Amino acid sequence: MRVRVSISIDTEEDDWGRYLFDGASTRNIGHLRELQDVFDEFGARPTYLVNRPPLLDADAVAVLGELATRDTVEIGAHCHPWNTPPDTGEGIENSMMFRLDPESNRLMVREITERIRAELGVRPTSFRAGRWGWGRSVAAGLVTEGYAVDASVSPLID
Repeated sequence: MRVRVSISIDTEEDDWGRYLFDGASTRNIGHLRELQDVFDEFGARPTYLVNRPPLLDADAVAVLGELATRDTVEIGAHCHPWNTPPDTGEGIENSMMFRLDPESNRLMVREITERIRAELGVRPTSFRAGRWGWGRSVAAGLVTEGYAVDASVSPLID
């Protein structure tokens, strides 16, 4: 019997829980080269689901850009509503995408998609809503932007 395992990593800011629109630290991204070396050793192909803050930091972009060139890596998109334009001004109150209207979500999905394309040179086709906040209003934007995989739903998490 052959077992298949999917590895996905939310690749995001260090300041989780501070809900910053701009200026979050992304020092953790520097360790991804070492992590990828371990994955390569075991023949694993992870998906790094990248949100906006690492794409605003030159050092993080350099690391992610290098990883994006490897055949053993997939770059996907990850969206936190509190730090992805358009700024809804809602902060923590509406930190899950499913609570936002379809047009705001479509614009956020387009923003993260285009920023990944511009900074890393790849077109993401896998997506995860921050805090697993998937819903109909999120799905419409994913369809419009041509995503093939959504990893927002997690079993046994409400």
